[in-house]
Order: sequence, then C-alpha cells, then structure tokens
Amino acid sequence: MDLYLVVLATFLVALALSLVVVNLVARAPGRVPAEKPQEGRLPVLMAQGRLSEALELATNQGDFRTAAKVLLKMQQPQRAAEYFVRVGDLEAAALAYLRVPDLRRAAECYAKNRQYEKAAEVYVQVGDMWAAADALVAAGRLDQAAKVHRQLGNEIQAARLEAEALVKAGRYAEAGNRLVEIGDFEKAAEYLAKAGLVREAARAYRQASRPDMAAALLEKAGAYGEAAALYEEAGDHAAAARLYQRVQDPLKDICGTPDYISPEQEAGLDLTKATDVYSFGLVLLEAMLGSIPTAPSARAARLARLEALESSKIPEPVKRTIASCLSLDPKERPQDPRSIAAVLARAANQTAGA
Repeated sequence: MDLYLVVLATFLVALALSLVVVNLVARAPGRVPAEKPQEGRLPVLMAQGRLSEALELATNQGDFRTAAKVLLKMQQPQRAAEYFVRVGDLEAAALAYLRVPDLRRAAECYAKNRQYEKAAEVYVQVGDMWAAADALVAAGRLDQAAKVHRQLGNEIQAARLEAEALVKAGRYAEAGNRLVEIGDFEKAAEYLAKAGLVREAARAYRQASRPDMAAALLEKAGAYGEAAALYEEAGDHAAAARLYQRVQDPLKDICGTPDYISPEQEAGLDLTKATDVYSFGLVLLEAMLGSIPTAPSARAARLARLEALESSKIPEPVKRTIASCLSLDPKERPQDPRSIAAVLARAANQTAGA
C-alpha cells in the first residue's frame, strides 16, 4: 500500500512539472503565436478595397465563386465569367459576359441554363435569328418561333411550328388544315383524323399517296364501299374483296350500264350528282377516243381509261377536265357542270381557230 502511494505521488509531481514547462515555453520572448484561420479575412479585405489580396486569397482557398465576384469589382468581367462557368453558375456567367460584352457566349450560357427566352433575346441582338428560333422552340414559344422562321423566309418550318402550337392547344382540325396548305399531307391526315374529320383525313392520306391508310380510316368509319376501292388502289385485293362482299345487298340491284357506272355505284353506295359527273366523264372520253377500255370492275376499268386518256392527243385542258370527272373521290369531281362546258367550249374555239 505504501509503495502504491509513492508511485502515485511521483506521477502527480511529474505531471505538474510538465505543465509548468509548457507554460514557460509559451510565454518565452520572440515566440510567434499560431495563425488564426483566415475564413473571415475575405470580407474584411473586400470591404477595405484590397481586391488583389482578396482575389489571391479566394483563389488559393479554391473559392472561385467569391474570386469571380472580386473580379467583377476589379472590372474584369471576362475572367469573372470564366470562373462562374467553372463553378456552374451559368446565369451569373451570362450576366458577366453581357458586361464584356460577349453576347454570343452570354446567349449560350443562358441556353445551357435552360433560360431559353433570355437566350433568344440575346441571339436576336447578335443577329443570329436561327439560334433565336431554336431557343424559342426549346422554350415552348412556338408561335414566336414561327414568326422568326417566317422572317427568315422559311415558310414551311413556320407552318409546322404553327401547327404544333395548334395541336398543343387541342385544335387538331386547324393544325391539319395548316399542314395541308404546305403539302405535309400525311401529318395533316393524322391531325384531321384526331379531330374526327374522317373524309378530310382520308383525302389527305390519298394526297400523301397512302391509299392504304385512307382505306383503313374509312373502314373504321363504316364507309366500306369507299374503303374497298382504296384497298384495291393500294393493291390489297383481299381486303377490297372482303369489304365489297360486306356491302353487297341481295335485295338491292345496281341499276346502270356496267361500262359507265362509278366505283361507288358498283360498291352499292348511294348515288349523288358526283356519280353522274363520273358517268359523263366516261361518255366524254368515249366521244374523244371513239371507244374506251373495259374491265371486269369499274375500279379496274377506271385505271385503264386514265392510261388511255394520258396517252391520247386530247388537248391538255380537256384531259385535265376528264381526269377530274373520273376522280375516285366524289368530292374531287367538278361540282358545277358549267365549268366543264366552259373548258370544252374554249377547246372547240381553239381547234376551230387553228
């Protein structure tokens, strides 16, 4: 027990002596105290206007955002912008580039930061209207982008953007008609179909040389006779035969001279004035050629007759009139018989004058 107390006392004395030595060393003359952290020095240096020192300190500490702010105070926006880009603050970088001024880089920073409208404004100042239009599209400002493309003379792209804007607003019919105007028939047909305008959509598909799509659309709408004729035009004879069989009515005979009936009449559909125009076109063609080709179906005969018409020496205006009379779509046939008479009269006068 006495030994234990002796050891403990010795340890405590040694500890006390070591603390005294440390204290004396700390108070020794010429001793430089440890440097305090410099975290609070940057604001002080900036407040005192010691910008070069602040810039060096911020750079050494890797605080490039603060370094960029110091550079702005030092009227060095170019370097400041580069530092802002380095830390990913693209909006601040764009503002710094505007102060340079480096408008194109400012616009690019805005665009990368998804601030497309601001990017478009700056691109306009630069005079890069194509980039401005692209930025407006990215911003969803389709109408404004369309106006820019129209200024550039790009009417087709302007119309497509206008149609896209109409689609976003749910105005499918207007969008489809807008695309029909520029000849983008297949896309127009898609929008017209969504608007419930089946016949208009089918017509657009035919103008796009897609009779198969027109046929499928009309079949869904229950217009089996017209769909069958279009399937036949597309070369899908099995589908045509299936639909022709579907529209047959054993209690209803088709009245008319086989060589002069229209495809819709052959399909068992209701007759209209357009049906008479078709038959008149055939009579007119026969009068011009002396005879007309025949075929097992009105549909097949029509194609043979159009080939004969095209290879004939009939005057072009008369050719076009007869071809329009034989159009597969009844709505595309001449609506006013007087227009046909006028074409024939002019052709007769020119022939007599020759």
